[in-house]
Amino acid sequence: MEKPTIKPAAKTMTQHATRSHKISQIDHGIIKWQVLPDAHIGSAELKESEKATVAIYKTQKKLLLIDASNFHTLTPDATEFMKKNNHKSRIATAIVSSNISQKITAKFISGKCPVKTFVSENEAVKWLLSLKRKV
Repeated sequence: MEKPTIKPAAKTMTQHATRSHKISQIDHGIIKWQVLPDAHIGSAELKESEKATVAIYKTQKKLLLIDASNFHTLTPDATEFMKKNNHKSRIATAIVSSNISQKITAKFISGKCPVKTFVSENEAVKWLLSLKRKV
């Protein structure tokens, strides 16, 4: 009896997991972090996801899509880490979430790296691609 082949989602090429994120590359070279349900995210978890992303996709500067729609917690040191370090590894970050706290966090961590929140992944991807064309 043959084992069924499990195919990734249409836009996803490969997936890898850290303690807090499922990491994949989707169309147009965009890196996607799917926040795992009930994840507790501190700076150590962010560093782990950043390191895994660089190791897997061999890219330093990236367009990052974070799907933060699952319930999770984000520590103050994690937001501070993102604020200080986003520009080192990202061209831009799009966060998909309808949670108001995510919108506040996005404003806090914005700086040298554009960060914006969206309700839909399609709109987030369109925005990221518009910035890719400018680079």
